[in-house]
Amino acid sequence: MLLVHRVLLTFLLSLLFLQSTLYAGKNSIEATSPVVPVPSLKYNSGFYIGIGSGWMRLKDDYTKEYFRTYPIMFQLGYRVNSYISLEARYIRDNSTVKYSRGNTNNRNYSDYPTVFSNRGLYLKASYPIDKFSFYTLLGYGKVSLTNIKGAKRYEKGFQWGGGFSYKLSKHLKVFADYTRVYSGKGFSGRAKLKNTHVDLAILGVSYAF
Repeated sequence: MLLVHRVLLTFLLSLLFLQSTLYAGKNSIEATSPVVPVPSLKYNSGFYIGIGSGWMRLKDDYTKEYFRTYPIMFQLGYRVNSYISLEARYIRDNSTVKYSRGNTNNRNYSDYPTVFSNRGLYLKASYPIDKFSFYTLLGYGKVSLTNIKGAKRYEKGFQWGGGFSYKLSKHLKVFADYTRVYSGKGFSGRAKLKNTHVDLAILGVSYAF
């Protein structure tokens, strides 16, 4: 009987020793292998898109004749940082193009048969203040008047403008700006000795990815 007790006692002590060894081993593993939390990353690609509409006019300052329409604008940009962006825009008439003869003897047209468009690439310099951002646009582009019969008039050159935006949310902004997309003597053969200019005013919304 004493032998049985000794065997049982030895067995129990062995179990206790094994359990304490395993527990200590578990603690040592946990101590040497701490769980490192992975920080959440906020992803911002820098790209944004936009759409807008407004007013566009080509005017001869001497004769006062002009082409005018209410265009639609598509925008694609890349935000380098809070102050600098690169932006491409395509703008074309979304309504009839009105022609006013000014001081000439030409016929007035409430629906002139032409496509009035502009495309440009700009450096956008911004100055953010809270939810507002004020910016300038400096770039190069092409203004076109394409007659439905195939005649094309266009001018390429320096374009400039400015505006402001207001941040509605993390991704959405509304903006308004003015751009002079052409200024020179005449326009592709028209009024060669007189000042002609093309102006744009746009109200739009953009989405940042």
